[in-house]
Amino acid sequence: MKRASILALLVLILAAAVLPAAAITGGAPDGDGHPNVGFLAAYKEGEYQWRCSGTLVHERVFLTAGHCLEEGVDEARVWFDSDMTNTDYKGGLGGHVGTPILHEEYAWGGSNPHDVGVVILDAPVEGITPAPLPPLLLPPDLSYLDQLKKDRMLEGAYFTSVGYGVTLVSWPPAELDNNKVRMVSESEYVALTKPWLHLTQRAVFEESGTCGGDSGGPAFWVEQDGDEVVVAVTSWGDPGCVATGFDYRVDTAEIRAWIQARIDEVEGP
Repeated sequence: MKRASILALLVLILAAAVLPAAAITGGAPDGDGHPNVGFLAAYKEGEYQWRCSGTLVHERVFLTAGHCLEEGVDEARVWFDSDMTNTDYKGGLGGHVGTPILHEEYAWGGSNPHDVGVVILDAPVEGITPAPLPPLLLPPDLSYLDQLKKDRMLEGAYFTSVGYGVTLVSWPPAELDNNKVRMVSESEYVALTKPWLHLTQRAVFEESGTCGGDSGGPAFWVEQDGDEVVVAVTSWGDPGCVATGFDYRVDTAEIRAWIQARIDEVEGP
């Protein structure tokens, strides 16, 4: 049975090139389900570059993937409309304006690319409750996902992904629809490594996942009481967006502390 699934995902061709994620596969329109997940447009010297997804984690801090803010991006605008189809985001007007901050150790490739960044918005976003982040530290000195793995809660579990990427309409062959609508999906857990949360999106079984444009969007862990916690951001996957997805973890001590430092800078002493 198809699982609802949609989250911004970077498309990486491991054997050759690395490309940003552009779409969601399967899934369903999110509507007002995740109002704190937004659409990000990146600009360099006033010129539109590309789009991604992300999550409001503080009234002025918008969390996204590092590759969404690379290559000299010096301005970003964020919208929280559920449907961006008729919005002229390429024109550099409207939205919530902010300054991109890329993780200092970001470098695509290698075992840990530090694929995380934030946009510090010029003004607080009103009327939207920020999404919760994992605790900074869980005893005994484990990260949030490490603790879940230790408690054997990840096997067979599904994570919720949200993003504005294109949608996989049919497969095979892969037919994509660039609809610019906030979508939601669920993807099954595969594995956990230090930087990556590995999820599956098996189109052959009509399951869903992320793709281009979903990059930077959140992977939520749903707690037993129904609360959702941002544990990773969409990063990369297979070119056809039909098999697998890798989300960069934001629950590790290093990355969680980096995000908190950006929040503390906004809040001041």
